Amino acid sequence: MGGLVQLYLTAADTMIPLHRFERAGELIDRAAATIERTQERAAFEPQLPMFRAEILFNSEQGTDSKIETLLLESLERWHAFGSVWMELRSVLLLGRLALRTGRKKEARGRLQALYARFSEGFETKRLRDARQLLDQLA
Repeated sequence: MGGLVQLYLTAADTMIPLHRFERAGELIDRAAATIERTQERAAFEPQLPMFRAEILFNSEQGTDSKIETLLLESLERWHAFGSVWMELRSVLLLGRLALRTGRKKEARGRLQALYARFSEGFETKRLRDARQLLDQLA
């Protein structure tokens, strides 16, 4: 069943940049229901609040506080899971949210601390985005 959850989440992740937010939300709901039914939490559970936050942020339908709450939940779960790479994804969205809300100092500190944990991969899009966002938050 884990493969089915990953399929739903991967499909949802591809829907977000296409602005197919309703479809992405449906896929996330299916993933959540499958996780609940199978009790296969693993790496899937932290993705649920992260993707929900991305949908709300990009669709401009959620409040900033709701988006932040979802991202902090995701961040906490990624940290417990030990996935620095996925923590970075949540922190990047928190940083983008901070640009909108004006809470730059806290976001910059969080992003800077996480960015410092990397020793390679700086040519990847995610780390290039992190470097650019650090500059914007300065």
